[in-house]
Amino acid sequence: MTGRINGALEHIDRDRPVIAPDCGLGFLSEELATAKLGVMCQAAAQC
Repeated sequence: MTGRINGALEHIDRDRPVIAPDCGLGFLSEELATAKLGVMCQAAAQC
């Protein structure tokens, strides 16, 4: 995920992207959705 974020940052200003979950999370279990959101937040914090 950090690779995708950093790849986008090569083309746009750092203050422009919005890191947001895919709306498909609603079809996952609460446990899996929470885990995926945690990974997304960790990746965004590293970029």
